[in-house]
Formats: sequence, C-alpha cells, structure tokens
Amino acid sequence: MSQRLLPLLIVLIGATTTFAQPSGPPVGECFLAIGMQSANVPVGSDPQDVLLLNPSLVIPVTVTAVPYFTIPSDPAVQGMHVYFQVAMFNPMLFPNDPIQFTNGLDVQVGGGIVSYGPGAPNLVLGAFTSGSLLVLELTMI
Repeated sequence: MSQRLLPLLIVLIGATTTFAQPSGPPVGECFLAIGMQSANVPVGSDPQDVLLLNPSLVIPVTVTAVPYFTIPSDPAVQGMHVYFQVAMFNPMLFPNDPIQFTNGLDVQVGGGIVSYGPGAPNLVLGAFTSGSLLVLELTMI
C-alpha cells in the first residue's frame, strides 16, 4: 500500500463511529470489505458471486448494523477512490448458494458514489453522504 493511500485508510478506519443496534438476531454472517483497489474475482459457480475489490480491511456487520465513516477533508486525499462490498454467508436462507456478494461501491473522496459490478439480487449495498459522513446501507430484499 502506498504511503499516499495509507492516511486515507487510517482516517476511514479511525472515523468509524457508530453501529445501529440490531433489532434481532443477525440474518447471517456478513462482512464489509474495504479496499483501495477494485478487482473482479469470481468466487464459485454463480456469476453474481464476484469479489469486486482487493480488501485492505474486513469488518463484521449485520443487515441492521453497518458502520458509517467521516469523509476526510484533507486536500491530499481528494479524488482518491475507496471501494466497499459486503459478503454474506447464510446456508439457512440460501442452501444452494450460501455465499452472497453485494454489488461494489466506488466512493471517490470529494466526488461521487458509483455502484458497480454484479451482486446478489437479494442483497444490495448502497450509500449516501450527509455532510461529512458516508453512510452505508445494506438492504436484504
């Protein structure tokens, strides 16, 4: 990892602020992957099961508890891209394909948020900004 990318990742990791309180048991084992590079790595036989980033950090999450991050205002990181994706393992709900991957999110610091790649039709990762916060939303359909 380059020295230029490291401060951005540290700011994002250190800025993780709050998890919503889950309203019940987790739906499955979910993991939020965060990386500084996109990727396209098929995982298994389902064409929607694709790892869309090179993970630098993996955080356990649930459908009702996803962290949000402070977007750095440091001019040195403006324009950089940070990639997000969630993977879920749930053999109870998906016995034929227990590993589900969301779409990827490409977040450009100081720019926009773009959804990319395939993803499970029943598990969607979205995001929006509110002031200096990046809020991720994991939706199970």
